[in-house]
Amino acid sequence: MEWIDTKTPTRCWEFSPFTLDIANATLWRNDQVVPLRPKNFAALCYLIERRGQLVTKDELLNAVWRNRCVGEAVLKVCINDLRQALGDDAQAPAYLITIARRGYRFAAPVTEIHPENKKETSPARSPLSRHKIPLTNRSGYWVGRETAQATLLTVWRLSLENVRQVVFVTGEPGIGKTTLIEMFIDQVSQPDQITGCAPMILRMRCVKHFGEGEALLPMIEAMEKRCRGPEGAEMIELLHKHAPVWLAQLPSVLKPEEREALQRQIFGASRERMVREGCELLEALSTGRPLILVLEDLHWSDDATLDFLSLLARRNEAAPLMIMASYRPADASRRAHSVTLIHQELQMRGVSSDIAVTPFSQGEVKDYMVCRFPDMEIPDSVSQALFTRTGGLPLFVSNLIEYLVSQHQKRPLSMEMVVDQALPESIRRVIECEIERLSLDEQRLLASASAIGSQFSPILLGAVLDMDVAEVDSACDALVRRGQILLLDGMERGPQGEVVCNYAFRHALYVEVLYQGLSASQLIRLHLRIGECLERLQGKQELKNIAELALHFEKGWDWSRAVLYLPKAAANAAQRFANRQACDYLVRALNMVERLPHEKQAETRIELLKQSSAIRRSMGEIGSAKADLENMLATAKASHNGRAEVLALLELSRISVWLDRQQCLGLAEQAMERSKDLEDKILQTMVKGMWGGMNLAFGPWRADFASACHEAMDVARASKSPLVMHSRLTQHIYVELLVSRYKNAWALSEEALALSRTLGDGYMFIVGHYYAGLALLHLGEWGKLRQIAEESRRAFESNEASLPLRLHHEILMGWLHVEAGDHAGAKTYCEEALSASSGEWFTFISVHCSAILGRALLGLKDYAGAVRCFETFFHAKKDETLPVFSNYFFPACFGACEAWLALGEFERARHYAEQLQDYSARAPERTYLALSYHMYAEIALKEKRLDEAESQISVALSIIEQAELPLAAWRVYATAEKYYYLRGETRRAHLCQFKKQSVIRQLLQSLPSSDPLSEGLAALMGNNPVPCMRD
Repeated sequence: MEWIDTKTPTRCWEFSPFTLDIANATLWRNDQVVPLRPKNFAALCYLIERRGQLVTKDELLNAVWRNRCVGEAVLKVCINDLRQALGDDAQAPAYLITIARRGYRFAAPVTEIHPENKKETSPARSPLSRHKIPLTNRSGYWVGRETAQATLLTVWRLSLENVRQVVFVTGEPGIGKTTLIEMFIDQVSQPDQITGCAPMILRMRCVKHFGEGEALLPMIEAMEKRCRGPEGAEMIELLHKHAPVWLAQLPSVLKPEEREALQRQIFGASRERMVREGCELLEALSTGRPLILVLEDLHWSDDATLDFLSLLARRNEAAPLMIMASYRPADASRRAHSVTLIHQELQMRGVSSDIAVTPFSQGEVKDYMVCRFPDMEIPDSVSQALFTRTGGLPLFVSNLIEYLVSQHQKRPLSMEMVVDQALPESIRRVIECEIERLSLDEQRLLASASAIGSQFSPILLGAVLDMDVAEVDSACDALVRRGQILLLDGMERGPQGEVVCNYAFRHALYVEVLYQGLSASQLIRLHLRIGECLERLQGKQELKNIAELALHFEKGWDWSRAVLYLPKAAANAAQRFANRQACDYLVRALNMVERLPHEKQAETRIELLKQSSAIRRSMGEIGSAKADLENMLATAKASHNGRAEVLALLELSRISVWLDRQQCLGLAEQAMERSKDLEDKILQTMVKGMWGGMNLAFGPWRADFASACHEAMDVARASKSPLVMHSRLTQHIYVELLVSRYKNAWALSEEALALSRTLGDGYMFIVGHYYAGLALLHLGEWGKLRQIAEESRRAFESNEASLPLRLHHEILMGWLHVEAGDHAGAKTYCEEALSASSGEWFTFISVHCSAILGRALLGLKDYAGAVRCFETFFHAKKDETLPVFSNYFFPACFGACEAWLALGEFERARHYAEQLQDYSARAPERTYLALSYHMYAEIALKEKRLDEAESQISVALSIIEQAELPLAAWRVYATAEKYYYLRGETRRAHLCQFKKQSVIRQLLQSLPSSDPLSEGLAALMGNNPVPCMRD
């Protein structure tokens, strides 16, 4: 509830020797203005209105700091400021009495003066005496903007009807975008008639210079402030429920063990998930009361923040939510910033409103002057002259008037003053003149602050200037009180527990003028000093804005420390799923390497290229990742770094898995040969294991390849090194799959996924999901496979994830549907994968997809289509450059055999049964070995050679009864059932039917009862799945 009586806005209160004038937001002591901050003035009004009564701390906080994240420390500072302004002694107070642990009471007698009883203004209170100290409550000067305010109110009313609204407020610097937003917020801050409560305001500002590349930083900082405020516990609970990825970015509000648990929970998330969670969080916040989200200066925003804005605007969920976004079109256009594209997109969709803020009209200039000088007559000629000189730009109007008052204090405002030819000709010069009027110490302080940024802490500024924090705070506070250059910007607790105010420049132009006034050498020294102080104050292990720190060292020409922190900034960006920004940081670091001492250059370049290749690999930019590794290899060779050379060859071999089979195997061979020159047995074994694994991935089973893999795995476990283990696990899963040890493969998959989470390797996390899916598919744990598939889907949501890995997931889902008898569903998955593949990946995806799509078409009785798919696969397998994974050979051979059998081509069917048997017997891969005998038996049954069929069935049964092979088992039992019926052995046929149904029933039980796959599986219970020969 608003506490100021708006029905009598001109009343005053007197408590000797003070007069509180509400109409002009002014406190007088006799004939002198006592400057007060707006919140202090509001608190004094609230206390006086309830004079003689106890006002609790919570009541005062809620009344004055509505919807702001502040605590009792802010209130304490406010009361101390009021006592200082009133000359009140805290030990023997005449005005403000503290009630211990409860609140405050205003004790002095107060006389209320209404307009009709108000005394004439005394001569001492002349207009010029008021002009000596500009009022700090700028809201008293708000004028005009009626059309814009009406538009905003219309949009606001729509949002209260649960229809989210977006308003873009655009205009040049100094045009009044922020003032317009503040005017609107002030107007709607009272409880509305629809919801009965005041809106929650969440304000975020994008900052120039430092933090431009920090993904979602404005949002993260706003969330962190709210978590530390009075409603912090509720906010943290909402974050846990709706936005755990965001909560993980707020280390200051979590205990270490909580953050560790949360990181495990969210690992594998994408930037898209983070953006979506942010939207869901704001929608949840708006459930209790309307929400106004203010995003200012989007022309300096990062891409992730714009993605967040775009999605939030386009979501269809009902919410009383209004989004106000401001930016400068000229700056955005000059920098080719994406905000203009987002704006245009939302305009085209019809989901945004637009307010282009224009300069003041001549009438509005006069209105402003009337507000600024309420006791003076303002001639039209004066306002016209001021309008002509300023073009109506509000910031120029305001600054020019203050300049005039300061220069002509002894005579009234006149046209001669306004048209004085000695006046500055530009707004920049007006600001320069305002700065020149300050003391030299104040100018030095502000110049240093401009290098920190548009917002700064007196703790950091004091360290930079080697000044006491209290001294810096006092100087900044004096500027705020005088209404000059600075504003208050929240509070923070210092390293010693002291509470200090933070400050911000009134406008970005102040920062630009001050910053550009420093010489090049001054800037270098200043940025270096800022970087050193930031590093010391925050501690090297707990740095918050590492990108900011790196940039200060970069601008301070400390290349060693800039290169030290840029990779850390890249790692932070990657954790926020901003891989593009991470790459930008690493490119900047690489460009500085030549400035490092010569002996550090090669080693540093190698580490940066290795990190860059890993990030680009996660983004699916395989070609760029390969180029980084090739540069790493060249640097290692030139610097005679044998170990780095081997590692580069090894990583190149891994990258080439997706590009060129022959090149992949050749690089693995080179790495193995080069490692023999090193006295590092562990590395040699690991490289040999990689060589064996790569050969098994693309070719038939060989004992020496498998032996190399097992030896490498043993060494990795013995090393107890997570990094060494991580490099082996996923490849060893594949080896276990090839020998049909599916339970081992699944256990290794769980280990690999946990290790990937710990090490933060998103790429290997996704690879681990794929291999885990293969293990569960063949193990018959299809319910778990569904869960893994959902985790994979979330991991693949990011557009920066690797395309071939995403599409392999689609193919794996198609494979599952084939095995479950849902051939139409399998066909859909495969077709979606094919439609999504393009460019360099089309052949790779289409080849692997053809093995599964062929089996789907076979189940739909499209035999010709199935044969075409299988022929595509086998033709590609002959191309030694194409990276065709050998595990797809099994379903392709099995499917081709089934297809030719269905077409009555027994010899061709026998050819593929023979290939399947030869390929699977080497490991042995027992699922497909059993299926090869099963297909031989089916062929024999078609040819009516029952003795041969019996022999093949006997071998197949012996294989499936020695291990858990559900994909083969039910098919083998189905063939045996058919054989025994043909022989008239009904009892044995029924037994085989029972065993077949038992296997299928186990598959059904692994799935939730509501899973649509259950229907297809149930249909297999009593049917022979082998297609009948066409007539």
